[in-house]
Amino acid sequence: MNNGKIPSTGKLVGKALLLVLLVLLAWLSTLAAYYEIRDTVQYKTDNAQMMQHLDYNYYKPSYADLYDTMTIYDLYDREVYGQYWEVVDASQDYYDYILWSTAAARDYEGASKKAEAFREEVLLDAENCRYPLNQSILNEFAEKAQ
Repeated sequence: MNNGKIPSTGKLVGKALLLVLLVLLAWLSTLAAYYEIRDTVQYKTDNAQMMQHLDYNYYKPSYADLYDTMTIYDLYDREVYGQYWEVVDASQDYYDYILWSTAAARDYEGASKKAEAFREEVLLDAENCRYPLNQSILNEFAEKAQ
C-alpha cells in the first residue's frame, strides 16, 4: 500500500518514458532547425543556384514566387536584381489594376479612380522600361490594361 511518500513503479516508469520522449522531441526539433538553417545559408551563398531559381520564376512566369524569393533572401540590390524587381513591380501594378477594375465593375465607391490610377502606372511601367528583356512582358501588361 502506497502512503503517498514513495511513488509507485508504474508512475516512475511513466515519468521516465515521458522524460525520454521530451528529450527526443527536443533533439529532433533542434536537428530539423539545424538542417533548415544550413540549407538556407548554403542556398543563399550559392549565387549561381539563386540566379537559376530567380530565372526559373522569371521565365515560368511566377512573379509572386519571384517576389517571395527576393524578399525572403533580402535581394533588394536593384543594381544586381533590377531586372527582376522591374517585372515584379510592374506585375503588382497590373494585378492591382485588375483588382480595382473588378471592384469598379461591381460599383464599389472610389474603385474607378483607383483602377484608372493603376492603369496609368501599368502604361508608365511599359513606357519607362529599363531592361530590354522585360519590355515584351511590360508591353503585354499595358496591352491588357488598355
